[in-house]
Amino acid sequence: MKIMELLDTDADVTDPDPDDWIYEKVNEFKYLGRRKFNKELIEETGMTPIKYYIRGQRIQWFGHIMHESDDKIIKTVMSWKPTGKRPRERPRKRWMDVVEEDLKRIGIDDWRNIIHDGEKWRGVVMATKTLVE
Repeated sequence: MKIMELLDTDADVTDPDPDDWIYEKVNEFKYLGRRKFNKELIEETGMTPIKYYIRGQRIQWFGHIMHESDDKIIKTVMSWKPTGKRPRERPRKRWMDVVEEDLKRIGIDDWRNIIHDGEKWRGVVMATKTLVE
């Protein structure tokens, strides 16, 4: 089914004025139904939501950083804890806090031991990317 197509004319294609363009008349429209929520689309397609993949990528990057030597700046910055007086409202989360929450969410409490075993850590990353809550 053809919905709309730009017809060949002598008009300059680079012409930015859409009034000069000629379109074919559309005689038939196919009703695709109502808009669907993301949850419905995920159920229909069987795909894993993107937030789980992002969580897995974060944990994978965390494992990469933890294998670096202690004198690397990225590892120093990641383990830094702010000092001084806390703000009045809820304190901001550090990136490390989010990673630890992600690991706890999938049931990993002793990540300091698992991170040194490459095979186990790859399993944790894959489980995180494919796990649906």
